[in-house]
Amino acid sequence: MATDLTAPRTVRPDVAPIQRRTLRLLFTTQIVGGIGVTIGIAVGALLAARIAGTAVAGLAQSAGVVGAALLAIPVTRIMARHGRRPGLVLAYAVGAVGGVLVVLAAATRWVPLLFLGMLLFGGGTAANLQARYTAVDLAEPARRGRQLSLIVWATTIGAVAAPNFAALADRVTTGWGLPPLAGPFAFSAAAFVLAGGVLLGLLRPDPLLTARRLAAADA
Repeated sequence: MATDLTAPRTVRPDVAPIQRRTLRLLFTTQIVGGIGVTIGIAVGALLAARIAGTAVAGLAQSAGVVGAALLAIPVTRIMARHGRRPGLVLAYAVGAVGGVLVVLAAATRWVPLLFLGMLLFGGGTAANLQARYTAVDLAEPARRGRQLSLIVWATTIGAVAAPNFAALADRVTTGWGLPPLAGPFAFSAAAFVLAGGVLLGLLRPDPLLTARRLAAADA
Protein backbone atom coordinates (compact mmCIF):
# COMPACT_ATOMS: atom_id res chain seq x y z
CA MET A 1 0.00 0.00 0.00
CA ALA A 2 1.40 3.36 -1.02
CA THR A 3 1.76 6.08 1.62
CA ASP A 4 0.64 9.58 0.76
CA LEU A 5 3.58 11.70 1.92
CA THR A 6 1.71 14.89 1.09
CA ALA A 7 -1.13 14.19 3.54
CA PRO A 8 -1.22 16.62 6.48
CA ARG A 9 0.10 15.26 9.75
CA THR A 10 -1.26 16.08 13.16
CA VAL A 11 1.50 17.66 15.22
CA ARG A 12 1.35 16.71 18.87
CA PRO A 13 1.85 19.83 20.97
CA ASP A 14 4.45 19.86 23.72
CA VAL A 15 2.39 19.63 26.88
CA ALA A 16 5.30 20.14 29.28
CA PRO A 17 5.17 23.98 29.14
CA ILE A 18 1.37 23.89 29.50
CA GLN A 19 1.63 21.60 32.52
CA ARG A 20 4.30 23.75 34.18
CA ARG A 21 2.20 26.87 33.70
CA THR A 22 -0.89 25.08 35.00
CA LEU A 23 0.96 23.95 38.12
CA ARG A 24 2.25 27.45 38.82
CA LEU A 25 -1.26 28.88 38.52
CA LEU A 26 -2.78 26.18 40.70
CA PHE A 27 -0.04 26.50 43.32
CA THR A 28 -0.66 30.24 43.63
CA THR A 29 -4.45 30.07 43.62
CA GLN A 30 -4.48 27.16 46.06
CA ILE A 31 -2.58 29.22 48.60
CA VAL A 32 -5.07 32.04 48.16
CA GLY A 33 -8.03 29.65 48.19
CA GLY A 34 -6.69 27.82 51.23
CA ILE A 35 -6.46 31.11 53.10
CA GLY A 36 -10.00 31.97 52.03
CA VAL A 37 -11.46 28.71 53.27
CA THR A 38 -9.57 28.46 56.54
CA ILE A 39 -9.86 32.08 57.63
CA GLY A 40 -13.65 31.70 57.52
CA ILE A 41 -13.70 28.29 59.16
CA ALA A 42 -11.47 29.57 61.95
CA VAL A 43 -14.21 31.92 63.18
CA GLY A 44 -17.32 30.28 61.73
CA ALA A 45 -18.39 28.51 64.90
CA LEU A 46 -17.72 31.61 67.00
CA LEU A 47 -19.80 33.76 64.68
CA ALA A 48 -22.63 31.21 64.66
CA ALA A 49 -22.56 31.08 68.47
CA ARG A 50 -22.74 34.86 68.61
CA ILE A 51 -25.74 35.04 66.28
CA ALA A 52 -27.68 31.83 66.94
CA GLY A 53 -26.31 30.55 70.22
CA THR A 54 -23.89 27.81 71.17
CA ALA A 55 -26.48 25.06 70.67
CA VAL A 56 -26.32 25.39 66.88
CA ALA A 57 -22.78 26.72 66.49
CA GLY A 58 -21.50 23.39 65.18
CA LEU A 59 -24.18 23.26 62.51
CA ALA A 60 -22.65 26.25 60.76
CA GLN A 61 -19.41 24.35 60.19
CA SER A 62 -21.39 21.32 59.06
CA ALA A 63 -23.28 23.46 56.56
CA GLY A 64 -20.00 24.39 54.90
CA VAL A 65 -19.02 20.74 54.55
CA VAL A 66 -22.42 19.79 53.15
CA GLY A 67 -22.29 22.71 50.73
CA ALA A 68 -18.93 21.59 49.39
CA ALA A 69 -20.25 18.05 48.86
CA LEU A 70 -23.42 19.20 47.12
CA LEU A 71 -21.65 21.71 44.90
CA ALA A 72 -19.16 19.08 43.75
CA ILE A 73 -21.92 17.45 41.67
CA PRO A 74 -22.75 20.37 39.32
CA VAL A 75 -19.11 21.49 39.24
CA THR A 76 -17.90 18.10 38.02
CA ARG A 77 -20.65 18.00 35.41
CA ILE A 78 -19.61 21.41 34.10
CA MET A 79 -15.99 20.26 33.98
CA ALA A 80 -16.95 17.11 32.11
CA ARG A 81 -18.67 19.17 29.42
CA HIS A 82 -16.71 22.41 29.28
CA GLY A 83 -13.37 21.85 31.02
CA ARG A 84 -11.74 22.60 34.35
CA ARG A 85 -11.65 26.39 34.12
CA PRO A 86 -15.40 27.14 34.18
CA GLY A 87 -15.98 24.60 36.95
CA LEU A 88 -13.28 26.05 39.20
CA VAL A 89 -14.40 29.62 38.54
CA LEU A 90 -18.02 28.72 39.36
CA ALA A 91 -17.04 27.04 42.63
CA TYR A 92 -14.98 30.03 43.75
CA ALA A 93 -17.77 32.41 42.73
CA VAL A 94 -20.31 30.48 44.80
CA GLY A 95 -17.92 30.51 47.75
CA ALA A 96 -17.51 34.28 47.42
CA VAL A 97 -21.29 34.78 47.40
CA GLY A 98 -21.48 32.62 50.52
CA GLY A 99 -18.90 34.77 52.27
CA VAL A 100 -20.84 37.91 51.45
CA LEU A 101 -24.07 36.37 52.76
CA VAL A 102 -22.37 35.43 56.02
CA VAL A 103 -21.25 39.04 56.44
CA LEU A 104 -24.81 40.23 55.83
CA ALA A 105 -26.10 37.64 58.31
CA ALA A 106 -23.68 38.93 60.92
CA ALA A 107 -24.88 42.48 60.31
CA THR A 108 -28.59 41.59 60.42
CA ARG A 109 -28.30 38.68 62.90
CA TRP A 110 -30.57 36.64 60.62
CA VAL A 111 -29.90 32.98 61.34
CA PRO A 112 -31.32 31.44 58.12
CA LEU A 113 -29.11 33.74 56.05
CA LEU A 114 -26.10 32.62 58.08
CA PHE A 115 -26.70 28.96 57.30
CA LEU A 116 -27.36 29.68 53.64
CA GLY A 117 -24.14 31.65 53.48
CA MET A 118 -22.18 28.85 55.13
CA LEU A 119 -23.73 26.34 52.72
CA LEU A 120 -22.55 28.37 49.72
CA PHE A 121 -19.24 29.11 51.42
CA GLY A 122 -18.43 25.45 50.85
CA GLY A 123 -17.84 26.37 47.21
CA GLY A 124 -14.33 27.46 48.16
CA THR A 125 -13.61 24.00 49.56
CA ALA A 126 -15.07 22.36 46.44
CA ALA A 127 -12.81 24.46 44.21
CA ASN A 128 -9.71 23.62 46.24
CA LEU A 129 -10.48 19.90 46.05
CA GLN A 130 -11.24 19.93 42.31
CA ALA A 131 -7.99 21.75 41.60
CA ARG A 132 -6.13 18.58 42.55
CA TYR A 133 -7.62 16.78 39.57
CA THR A 134 -6.72 19.72 37.35
CA ALA A 135 -3.09 19.27 38.33
CA VAL A 136 -2.87 15.76 36.87
CA ASP A 137 -4.80 16.12 33.62
CA LEU A 138 -1.58 16.61 31.63
CA ALA A 139 0.86 15.08 34.07
CA GLU A 140 3.13 12.26 33.00
CA PRO A 141 2.09 8.99 34.68
CA ALA A 142 5.31 8.81 36.68
CA ARG A 143 4.84 12.33 38.04
CA ARG A 144 1.13 12.42 38.82
CA GLY A 145 1.47 11.66 42.51
CA ARG A 146 4.26 14.18 42.99
CA GLN A 147 2.46 16.98 41.16
CA LEU A 148 -0.84 16.32 42.93
CA SER A 149 1.01 16.42 46.25
CA LEU A 150 2.48 19.78 45.28
CA ILE A 151 -1.00 21.28 44.96
CA VAL A 152 -2.15 19.69 48.22
CA TRP A 153 0.91 21.21 49.88
CA ALA A 154 0.00 24.65 48.49
CA THR A 155 -3.45 24.36 50.05
CA THR A 156 -1.83 23.42 53.34
CA ILE A 157 0.34 26.54 53.23
CA GLY A 158 -2.78 28.67 52.91
CA ALA A 159 -4.59 26.72 55.63
CA VAL A 160 -1.70 27.11 58.09
CA ALA A 161 -1.26 30.83 57.36
CA ALA A 162 -4.96 31.73 57.45
CA PRO A 163 -5.65 31.70 61.22
CA ASN A 164 -2.87 34.25 61.68
CA PHE A 165 -4.82 36.68 59.48
CA ALA A 166 -8.21 36.18 61.16
CA ALA A 167 -7.60 38.63 64.00
CA LEU A 168 -6.09 41.17 61.61
CA ALA A 169 -9.06 40.90 59.25
CA ASP A 170 -11.44 41.36 62.16
CA ARG A 171 -9.65 44.47 63.40
CA VAL A 172 -9.47 46.05 59.98
CA THR A 173 -13.11 45.47 59.04
CA THR A 174 -14.42 46.48 62.46
CA GLY A 175 -13.03 49.89 61.64
CA TRP A 176 -15.10 49.81 58.46
CA GLY A 177 -18.27 49.26 60.47
CA LEU A 178 -18.64 45.50 60.09
CA PRO A 179 -19.73 43.54 63.16
CA PRO A 180 -17.19 41.44 65.08
CA LEU A 181 -16.13 38.16 63.44
CA ALA A 182 -17.61 39.18 60.07
CA GLY A 183 -14.32 40.51 58.73
CA PRO A 184 -12.68 37.14 58.08
CA PHE A 185 -15.57 36.16 55.80
CA ALA A 186 -15.21 39.42 53.90
CA PHE A 187 -11.55 38.56 53.37
CA SER A 188 -12.54 35.03 52.36
CA ALA A 189 -14.90 36.37 49.70
CA ALA A 190 -12.12 38.61 48.37
CA ALA A 191 -9.70 35.66 48.30
CA PHE A 192 -12.17 33.52 46.34
CA VAL A 193 -12.77 36.34 43.84
CA LEU A 194 -9.02 36.73 43.38
CA ALA A 195 -8.40 33.01 42.89
CA GLY A 196 -11.34 32.62 40.50
CA GLY A 197 -10.36 35.72 38.52
CA VAL A 198 -6.79 34.50 38.05
CA LEU A 199 -7.98 31.11 36.81
CA LEU A 200 -10.58 32.68 34.54
CA GLY A 201 -8.02 34.85 32.85
CA LEU A 202 -4.93 32.64 32.83
CA LEU A 203 -5.90 28.95 32.88
CA ARG A 204 -5.61 28.66 29.11
CA PRO A 205 -5.52 26.27 27.37
CA ASP A 206 -7.79 24.22 29.58
CA PRO A 207 -5.80 21.18 30.77
CA LEU A 208 -8.71 18.73 30.67
CA LEU A 209 -9.80 19.71 27.16
CA THR A 210 -6.18 19.59 26.00
CA ALA A 211 -5.76 16.09 27.45
CA ARG A 212 -8.90 14.94 25.65
CA ARG A 213 -7.70 16.33 22.32
CA LEU A 214 -4.39 14.56 22.71
CA ALA A 215 -6.09 11.29 23.60
CA ALA A 216 -8.34 11.57 20.54
CA ALA A 217 -5.36 12.32 18.31
CA ASP A 218 -3.46 9.32 19.66
CA ALA A 219 -6.48 7.09 19.12
